[in-house]
Amino acid sequence: MSLLVGCCGQGREALRRSRRTATENGASTPSAPGGPPITLESRAEETLYARGVSGTTYVFTPGRSAQPVASEDAGPLVASGYFRVVS
Repeated sequence: MSLLVGCCGQGREALRRSRRTATENGASTPSAPGGPPITLESRAEETLYARGVSGTTYVFTPGRSAQPVASEDAGPLVASGYFRVVS
């Protein structure tokens, strides 16, 4: 999975803090290869481009911060700390 983020230092630091908190709390990541799409929401306030393990590139914008992703992409995207499951 690759992730391109265009954001300011404050946004990156907030995401680092939320990622550490999720990890410390033992948050699990969804994983259902070949299953139905899983809706994820970006935690960032800016546009994010993310390429999943399936090879699909997702674009999350402030106007479209939640969208379905392939089930095999959901776990790695959530593990990055930039996304959360909404459905």
